Amino acid sequence: MDSNLKKEEQTMKKVFLIPLMVVVVGGLVLSGCAKPAPAPAPAPAPAPGKVYQWRLQSFYPPPEEKYTIGLAEFVKRVKEATNGQVEITLYHGGAIVPPPQIFKSVGEGIVEMGLTAPGYHVGFLPFCAVPDGPPLSWREPKDVREVMWNRGLADLMREEYAKQGVRFLSWQVGGPITILSTKPLRTKADFQGTKMRGWGTWNPYFGKLGASAVDIPLMETYTALAMGTVDTAVTGLAAHYSLKHYESAKYAMLPYTLGDMVHDITINLDTWNALPADLQNKIQSAATDFTDWSTTYFYENYDLKYHEKFTAAGVEWVEVDAETRDWMQEKAMELWDGIAAKDPVAAKAMKIMTDYFKEVGYIK
Repeated sequence: MDSNLKKEEQTMKKVFLIPLMVVVVGGLVLSGCAKPAPAPAPAPAPAPGKVYQWRLQSFYPPPEEKYTIGLAEFVKRVKEATNGQVEITLYHGGAIVPPPQIFKSVGEGIVEMGLTAPGYHVGFLPFCAVPDGPPLSWREPKDVREVMWNRGLADLMREEYAKQGVRFLSWQVGGPITILSTKPLRTKADFQGTKMRGWGTWNPYFGKLGASAVDIPLMETYTALAMGTVDTAVTGLAAHYSLKHYESAKYAMLPYTLGDMVHDITINLDTWNALPADLQNKIQSAATDFTDWSTTYFYENYDLKYHEKFTAAGVEWVEVDAETRDWMQEKAMELWDGIAAKDPVAAKAMKIMTDYFKEVGYIK
């Protein structure tokens, strides 16, 4: 009986183990055949940012290096800083609107951006005579940079431009300015009755010197000199050279009538305010960096070399005598006082400039 019981127990164990093994093996087979869990879907790529296409109307003639090199660099820097979201197309002087109308055209949205001389705005913004460079004021680019960034003149421009629907971004250096003439100008008597091409604050200044101011567009100055419509022209050395004023005007004045000036870079205020804050920051940073670059680049590669270039072109450099220079400075400062008297903003701008000049010893 005991042996029979053992046989029955063994048989019962086998019967129990066989279905258990089937279940275990089957489960393993089924788990091996099961599909793997799907991988998480990749995050969708961020939508590309909106691309802004703007027109920048400058007042430079097309051959000038400040246009072909300077503004081209500005456009490149803005595009890189915004990862291609801002594309700017350049237009040379007169291509869309005449230079004196650039500022108001930016404010009215006719063009999105502009670059021009603040002297064109003095009829409705008298303080602009200061960044434009009153006669015999700024001596070197470092003066402009210090007063603009560190003494508050750029902040004042931004505040006042905004009232005209314009955002002041930064500036490109204007470079040295002097007078090219068809006759030598050495003494007070040489200025009397001379027909002098100018703009902005230069015109009343020439009147104080006893000359006859003639306000004509820069692009017409070459013909005016050749035909005798004017005897002299005042503008930047870069413009004088690129427009070949030296072909008719064989005399250049020393010292320079201005060591540098501001050419303001502006954008329509509504266009600016519609931008996301991060894009505004990128554009402003690019514009500020561009100003530093252009100041150094043009001073080292062009401004310091123009004396030799004009000499090679047959121009004689004429230095006014000391008495005439003092007289010219006296008349210039009379004009500065007149600018400051225009309105409180002009007075504030002039004080910013003259306080710095007194500090560095340019004036007493």
